[in-house]
Amino acid sequence: MMNFEAIFKRLHLYLFLFSELALSSPLAAPLQSSVRRIVVIGGVSYAILFFPRLPRHLRIGTVLYLVLIALLMSTSYFKYGQAIGSLQYMSLSLSTTVVYGGFMGAWFMRDISVKEIVTVTLILFAFNQLALGRILTHQFNSTDRSTSSEETYYLTLVFCFYLVSFLQDNKGKNMNMAIFSLLLIIGFFHRTLWITTGVAIVIIMLVMRGAVQKRFMRITVLALPYLIIGVISVALLVAAKPEIMDSLLASVDDIENSNTQGTSGWRYNQRELYLERIVQRPFFGWMYDGYDDGELTAVLEDIQDWIGVKGTFIHSGYIHVLYHYGIFGIVLIYGLLINTLLFMWRHFRQDPGYIALFVFLCTGFIFSWSYQLPLFYWALVGVGSYMACLVPVEHVDGQLRRVGVHELEDENRPVLAN
Repeated sequence: MMNFEAIFKRLHLYLFLFSELALSSPLAAPLQSSVRRIVVIGGVSYAILFFPRLPRHLRIGTVLYLVLIALLMSTSYFKYGQAIGSLQYMSLSLSTTVVYGGFMGAWFMRDISVKEIVTVTLILFAFNQLALGRILTHQFNSTDRSTSSEETYYLTLVFCFYLVSFLQDNKGKNMNMAIFSLLLIIGFFHRTLWITTGVAIVIIMLVMRGAVQKRFMRITVLALPYLIIGVISVALLVAAKPEIMDSLLASVDDIENSNTQGTSGWRYNQRELYLERIVQRPFFGWMYDGYDDGELTAVLEDIQDWIGVKGTFIHSGYIHVLYHYGIFGIVLIYGLLINTLLFMWRHFRQDPGYIALFVFLCTGFIFSWSYQLPLFYWALVGVGSYMACLVPVEHVDGQLRRVGVHELEDENRPVLAN
């Protein structure tokens, strides 16, 4: 049984990993901004206080974040006469520092596993959809859905974990869970997640080519009943509600014509509008000037709720970073992600959780095209960095233990476990 200290450390990490999912209900909306600020403050604090313990790529990130803070504070001082012109904008600008919360949360907890993250995700999903009754509000179209894209993005990690687990252990229950999570992703009707999960499948096929070839026939056998049941279910559902097929065809058509119609068309117009301003300040972006100008599409699209409101509502993660922080922001934020993936690849190991997390983090580049990466994603980037600092459990000096990579080859890596 876990003692109080172990429980506290677990809840501490869960704060960074699951606060968005746990507070996704409209009933919890008043708490969301407060919790967001708490995890951001935690991330910034850990980046500074535990600087010597961090892997090299996270230390580089810390230095660049300090430069960003200096830029924001100096800009604010000259514009408003005070160091922090908007606490909300400062919090938003530093939201990706949650990566340090994920890393140190895993460091404190020590025995973190992706399987546990997946299990908690499914429990919270079941609670939100069933216990809170949100599933009753779901319609099979692209406008009336019971989950946000950020919530559904959690399920991509769930899918990756169970698919990779099946490819390694050949257990039917893992394939069943992979198919179940895939059906949920399809059923929640987020087109970006359809594409993102499809890319995840391709990456898994590339990373685990041998296992895919070996299990191909068994995958087919296990998936065939689901395919038959799915076709029958869809046929019955469409017969009862013909508008579902219309919504599905409309969603597919919007993907094919993403530049001209649907919400994808609106995002395309938004990207074009912001790109015109990005080229005017390409290096460090618009920062507080962009924040004060508000959402550029508000007047153009006559969105009354946004007119006169400070802050932007940019969907694309790339456009958001470029507009507010310029090329410097891209180097900082996506450079941190690239360096983490390279770090994980250099210390790659055949552990299903490790592989699933690596694949999931790779899909962030696809998700960012349509949405800003959520806080939990950056916490998982931190967890991935922590896992890459470890080597598998093995016998060392006659004892079975998990050792830090630094003990074997690099004195600059943190003391992670013993």
